Amino acid sequence: KEVFEKTLKIFEKIIASTSPEMLMTAHVVTPLDTKAATFSPKILVDILREKIGYKGIIVSDDLEMAAALGNKSIGEQAVRAILAGNDLLISTTHPEKIPLIARAVKEAIKTGKISEAAINEKVLKILELKSKFFAL
Repeated sequence: KEVFEKTLKIFEKIIASTSPEMLMTAHVVTPLDTKAATFSPKILVDILREKIGYKGIIVSDDLEMAAALGNKSIGEQAVRAILAGNDLLISTTHPEKIPLIARAVKEAIKTGKISEAAINEKVLKILELKSKFFAL
């Protein structure tokens, strides 16, 4: 755990000095939580957002990876990833799965599991970044 704490300090310094616009999570379990980072509010919100002060976009690693799916559906994992603090989700292997993700997220909003305001905030953050780099 001590080595990991030193590594975390390196990430803190990099984020503070470079202010990256986006960071990608990984489907790895660390000494900080029993959940993989992609699905860990402790890592993405408590540490990355609150402790380190990261304001940019958090992007999930590919949700179709075996390490991400486990025994859950891609829709369930997408909802878990959003609830953990991801702003943007990646699913690259099977484009036909994107509607499954959309339906699961829409249902989570409909049932109140995910707030519509939180989704709108994520979308605005992504649009702001897009306009910064791709303004016409």
